[in-house]
Amino acid sequence: MYQMGYVMNGLLLGYMSDRFGRRPTLWLAMIIEVCGGLSLIFSPTITMYIMSRFFIGLGDSGRGVSLYLLILETVGTKYRSDIVMTVTFGWITGYIALPGAACLLKDYQLLQAIPTTMTFVLMCTWLLTIPESPRHTGIGSCSIAARIGSILAPFVRETSEHYNFVISMMVFGLLALMATLLTLFLPETKDKDIPDNITDVEELRDLSGSNSANSDMITNTKFLNIIKETDNL
Repeated sequence: MYQMGYVMNGLLLGYMSDRFGRRPTLWLAMIIEVCGGLSLIFSPTITMYIMSRFFIGLGDSGRGVSLYLLILETVGTKYRSDIVMTVTFGWITGYIALPGAACLLKDYQLLQAIPTTMTFVLMCTWLLTIPESPRHTGIGSCSIAARIGSILAPFVRETSEHYNFVISMMVFGLLALMATLLTLFLPETKDKDIPDNITDVEELRDLSGSNSANSDMITNTKFLNIIKETDNL
């Protein structure tokens, strides 16, 4: 159900993020995540627990994707690689700390109370200072595809118990091979030179920054010309 929440995020919150903006979608996602966490902590039945996991997955993924894109879209291209690395390190740190916290607390309610409280505090304080993104890029499709794969993967693995183990391994192997081959036809990289090392990436970034500056200069020049023509009229 948690992964189903991720899928629903791509269909619902992903669209809302592009349509209405990152910041309001981020607010909604964090509210859903907090409510789902509280529902899980106080759930009296397994059914309510399972449904709570769905809303936690929906809010968690919506918050993560919207916040990630909001940060990337409000910083300069020069710092985007640093932002990506910082966010990734935080995500990894959380996964590393999770087993230790579960071992110490030994109570799923207390374990869930930690991220729920942190999300609530951030929602009431830090989120108030975040500006809206100046631009919106499409999101959601990749998230949906990835989560559908995560949902189906355990069922493919279960075929090993009823059929030959080789079948499930062949499915995973062929899908990985197909994904690799399809990347050869991506229009963003097809028939283009790909950077091989850090130096190539830095040169590409400098070139991109130069092109962006030139584009801004051309835009400003056109804008000034329009103003002059208006004054002449």
